[in-house]
Amino acid sequence: WIGALLSAAAKSGKLEFVFVELFHHEDPALEALRNLDSGHGIDTTDGRTYSEAVADGLEETARRLNNLVARGYLS
Repeated sequence: WIGALLSAAAKSGKLEFVFVELFHHEDPALEALRNLDSGHGIDTTDGRTYSEAVADGLEETARRLNNLVARGYLS
């Protein structure tokens, strides 16, 4: 869904900012979500440190944005 959302925003011409955000799966602030849906609170770091997971997220986002530039949706 992230790729589709970025593409739609880029095509609209209104994409100004992109944020990469990462939450620890056991963050107390997310407890209500974990209680509502068993899909929340799953550790998706795959053994990476927080810094490694953030760096991977930044790299993936940069690739998506570069792809949108190559397609002419962003300049």
